[in-house]
Amino acid sequence: MTLRRLTCIAGSLLLASIATTLPAATTSTTETDPTPGFFGEYYKGTNFNHLVHSRVDSDINFNWSSGNPMKGVPQDSFSVRWSGLFTAPHRKGTRQYRFTTNTDDGVKLYIGNQAVINQWKRQGKQHHSHNISLKAGQRLPLIMEYRENKGSAFAYLTITDLANGGDIPTSKTVITPDSKPVASTEPKANKTISLSWTAPLTRMDGTSIALSEIDHYRILYGNSAKELGKVHKVDSDQSSYTFQDLPKGHWHFAITVVDQNGRESAHSPLVSKSLE
Repeated sequence: MTLRRLTCIAGSLLLASIATTLPAATTSTTETDPTPGFFGEYYKGTNFNHLVHSRVDSDINFNWSSGNPMKGVPQDSFSVRWSGLFTAPHRKGTRQYRFTTNTDDGVKLYIGNQAVINQWKRQGKQHHSHNISLKAGQRLPLIMEYRENKGSAFAYLTITDLANGGDIPTSKTVITPDSKPVASTEPKANKTISLSWTAPLTRMDGTSIALSEIDHYRILYGNSAKELGKVHKVDSDQSSYTFQDLPKGHWHFAITVVDQNGRESAHSPLVSKSLE
């Protein structure tokens, strides 16, 4: 029996402000401007049973009533997953933000790969919220999952700055996980390299993978792009890691995902950094 391998189709590995998408079939590192909004995946079935279509949604602000989201997706018994990278827009200090979902029916919300709202059930109109304290410019994965059983269907996500009570437009604070921000020209401190990534959402066969199915990540690295001889294991609830006191030289990095059954993805495309 052939085991399914994992792939981070909607994930990304970031190194020194250089982002590289994680599909296993490509090694391109072409840099483009970030794409504002969420990466939306629309499925038949209430548990991501069959992927119909994916697209970029500028925000999560939908009232389908008794209609369907798009051609090919039924009026009832469908599910949607939106994923993005949220950046706290304030410029200094720490600030509180409130993330509020308003849905009919079920919803889950993950912030920084942690489930902060879990109402995955058939229900009428419900508001749920979670407050989080973030540093200026802090970036973290943001995923909202939605299911529609029967009847009226709508899904909203609102982000509020609790310092002034104003709602934040996601078009200015959220980018899709497969965006590739332009590389920073600011020098990085020697001997320290930081990596960050977003969790995968889809396996290579097109089926979804829940965050709870991920056991851990493996960071592969070394001084040769053809031989990443070193490995560092990172727990599944983490989405970043900083290597301290690395020797001078040119370093290459990739990441793999291991699920609860021990199945491991192909590694991501390489990202590289020189320490002078």
